[in-house]
Amino acid sequence: MKKGFAPILIVGIVALSVSLGPLSAQKVGFKRATQDVIENRLRDCPEKDSDRWHKLEEIFRAAGAGDDVISEQRVPGFSDPNVICMLPGESEATIIVGGHFDNVGDGHGVIDNWSGAVLLPTLYESLKVTPRRHTFIFVAFAAEEAGLKGSGQYARQMRREDISRTKAMVNLDCLGLGPTAVLTSAANKKLTELMIRVAEATKIRLRSCNIQRAGWDADSFSTKIPRITLHSITPRTGDIANSFDDNFEVVNWDDYYSSYLLIGMYLAYIDTQLE
Repeated sequence: MKKGFAPILIVGIVALSVSLGPLSAQKVGFKRATQDVIENRLRDCPEKDSDRWHKLEEIFRAAGAGDDVISEQRVPGFSDPNVICMLPGESEATIIVGGHFDNVGDGHGVIDNWSGAVLLPTLYESLKVTPRRHTFIFVAFAAEEAGLKGSGQYARQMRREDISRTKAMVNLDCLGLGPTAVLTSAANKKLTELMIRVAEATKIRLRSCNIQRAGWDADSFSTKIPRITLHSITPRTGDIANSFDDNFEVVNWDDYYSSYLLIGMYLAYIDTQLE
């Protein structure tokens, strides 16, 4: 969550549901990590941004990514780069999954947003067990708190053909405070409908929670790219991000693991559903 812009208006929090039928991890080709793995990776949270992006590269390698698919993208004016890991698919059609890793400096920055960034390597690990139709690009963005600088730089470097073949941008920000929520006011309708289907089929709780604020990393991308932001903020927890209360004590570990499962199954499912 961008520095200095705490939630100022909650437009709505509602449960989302629709019938899809049974949906198993095996059916969509998704290998579950254990809850211990998810918790340990979140707890291994460096305070300094310069240590965070190095740690993410380390976890990507532990998840089976080699140097041939891991790269760094310089963000002008900042010493920390965007960290990029590619999971090649059968086509050039692309799904971008992103989350910023920088910490505003108050608290430990566990929720905002190590919670989203550190899921990226595990999602890579969980999806790579099955050949994918789409090429997945996992991006840990730098300098979000300075005004979406990392995601802005990534988006500016996208060529016209990159934009046209990007079928979705899934943004992860501030997870673990409660059940997963969709920022429906700024989400692509089809991507939202697919998320609702997965939540209903997996019996994992999903909400709609719309927050008026300065911006999310998904906002940096072309409006031609379908986008969705997933978070966990509520009126009760909205002040935790960017505060000294952002630490391990506020994490709901069961909800955080459920978010990993829901998001992972969602990514595997949209790989089969998007053109």
